[in-house]
Amino acid sequence: MYQIDATILAYARMSAAPRKFRARLQRHLLGIADTAQEVAQLQDGFFPGPPRLHLVLDGFDITYVLDLEARKITIEAIQPDARLKAS
Repeated sequence: MYQIDATILAYARMSAAPRKFRARLQRHLLGIADTAQEVAQLQDGFFPGPPRLHLVLDGFDITYVLDLEARKITIEAIQPDARLKAS
């Protein structure tokens, strides 16, 4: 199991969001972490992904760091998806 942490600002944004959003975000992040772990196992421990990743979910752009060795996900920022404003 992975530990999910958040910066103070990301935590504040998550706390203001509906419970369903927080649950979906957690499910998505854990699924991504599990997949990344499998990729790393297939490549003798090497995960080719960047250290900082992005996920767009329910109109929000979530920036997070995935640390496979520590089994930890740190949410750095949750911002409204700028692409929605451009439409």
